[in-house]
Amino acid sequence: TAYEIMPSLVGSEMCIRDRCRDTARVVLLVAFPCTGGCFFNVSINSHNPKCAKRLAEHKVLFSKLWRNFERLLHKYGPIPTILEWPTGCAYWKNLRVQRLLNRFKLSRTDFHGCQYGLKSIKEDREHMFLKKPWTFATNIEEVKPLFKRLCHGTTRDHVHDATSGENAIASQFYTPEIVQLIHIAIYRHFYGTQK
Repeated sequence: TAYEIMPSLVGSEMCIRDRCRDTARVVLLVAFPCTGGCFFNVSINSHNPKCAKRLAEHKVLFSKLWRNFERLLHKYGPIPTILEWPTGCAYWKNLRVQRLLNRFKLSRTDFHGCQYGLKSIKEDREHMFLKKPWTFATNIEEVKPLFKRLCHGTTRDHVHDATSGENAIASQFYTPEIVQLIHIAIYRHFYGTQK
C-alpha cells in the first residue's frame, strides 16, 4: 500500500501508525514536489514579479510537507527512508534538510535516469534517453550500490533528448527498472539476501 506524506500531520501520523502497528517492515519513500527548488524557480522566475504568488505557494507547500516529515521521523525514530529529488534541486541545500539528513544518517547517492531506461516521450524522439540527474538520500545501505550509475556521454546508440517541457513532466515518474531496483533494495534490507 502506498501512502503520501500529506500536509495534514494527523493524516500522516495515522498512515505511519497503522503501518507500524501492522508490521515492522516499513519504508518511507519520500518524493515531495521539487518545483519550488528547481533551477528556473530559484533563479530565473524568482526575479519575475508575475511568478511571486506561485513561488510563495511552492514554499508554503514545501514547508508544510517538510515539517510533517520531520515530526514523523522524530516521533517514530529512524525509519528506513528513501528521499528523492533531482540532483540540482535547491532543497538539498536547505539547512533544515541538511540537519535532518545528518541526524537520521541519510546519505546521498546520485544517478542518471538514462542509465535506468528513462526516455523521451516526444514524437519521433522516443528512442532518445533523458539524462535526468537524480539523487536519493537514504539510510538503507542496500539502495546505494543499485543507484550510482552515471552517464559517461553519448554514443551512436545512446543519444539524449532535453529533459524539458513534456519530457520534464514525464520524468517525474520512475522507470520500471528504477521501481524494480527499489523493491530489490528494500527486500535485501529486510531479508538480507543478495537475490
